[in-house]
Amino acid sequence: MSLLDRYDRYYLDRHHVAPLPVVLVELNDAVGTRYYVDPKSARIVGGYSAANFLDRWLYHGLHSMNFPWLYNYRPAWDIVVIAFMLGGTGLAVTSLVLAWQVLGRKLRLING
Repeated sequence: MSLLDRYDRYYLDRHHVAPLPVVLVELNDAVGTRYYVDPKSARIVGGYSAANFLDRWLYHGLHSMNFPWLYNYRPAWDIVVIAFMLGGTGLAVTSLVLAWQVLGRKLRLING
């Protein structure tokens, strides 16, 4: 059990409205369960286990670039997200150009 006065890699909030400080309770079970308890209200405000770890890193980590080393440094996060968006746009435009060329070739062959 430990007291957290800042967000960690599993308990975080983009808008900083989740309560702080929280008590981190890590259970000694097979799935590594951890709970975050608000000491003011004694409510469980968050929790993770092995089943959630994969979702946390694969979905939230990759989907919204929600990595601790990047999440707290907003200008760097913006640069990385914009770079990925530009890369995705470039790939989409490239695939449209290639598809248009192939389609044009096939239509020329049909029309003789």
